[in-house]
Amino acid sequence: MKARRAGVIGILGLPALLLAGEAAARDVATPTAQDFATQTAVIDDPSQPHVLASTHAVAKRGHGWAASRSVEVGPAHLRAHVDRETGTVRWQLWQEITHAGLAREMTGLRFHADGAPGEATLAHVERQAERCPAQDAMVTACTTRVHYAFDVPAETVARMGRGAAPMPLAFSDTIGRTFHGAIHPAEVAGIAAVVETLQPDAAQLASVQLGAGETIR
Repeated sequence: MKARRAGVIGILGLPALLLAGEAAARDVATPTAQDFATQTAVIDDPSQPHVLASTHAVAKRGHGWAASRSVEVGPAHLRAHVDRETGTVRWQLWQEITHAGLAREMTGLRFHADGAPGEATLAHVERQAERCPAQDAMVTACTTRVHYAFDVPAETVARMGRGAAPMPLAFSDTIGRTFHGAIHPAEVAGIAAVVETLQPDAAQLASVQLGAGETIR
């Protein structure tokens, strides 16, 4: 009996051990700023006036949560549009959200960056085609995946890159509900390091400012 009881206790304790192991693995696998910098995608399309840097493809980012089952909060990522001539950067935070049933679009973003409250302006919305289940499916609601892009000032991005813990994001929709996500400072710091390498140096900027037909020798 004692041996059997010990076996039962061991079996019951196994899920806790597995969960602890998974938690430890997640801690070890948390990307650093260097990881994000290495995996940041750079799209240099000569037909565009800017070079695009994006952390969209970086793996193992967390999802947010929502009080309502009608919304699933996916991962957030950062994009930077670097002007080829001036080096000015337009920063955007993109948030993936899946709506079930009627989509109530996000209209605002609030956060605390480096201890200071901040807000961002909705700049762009990309809506994918609605997906509906089969007629005999248990879940009947159609879903729509939407990506919301918010403009974030450069000084705010700098503050977002400080700290060690994920920075909470609060998104509000057209009927006043709030949904929560997060972005890690390491992701911000990583893409910021990449953006610095894409900006023209002082000599290049001076050459541009001289005007057409004039060059620095």
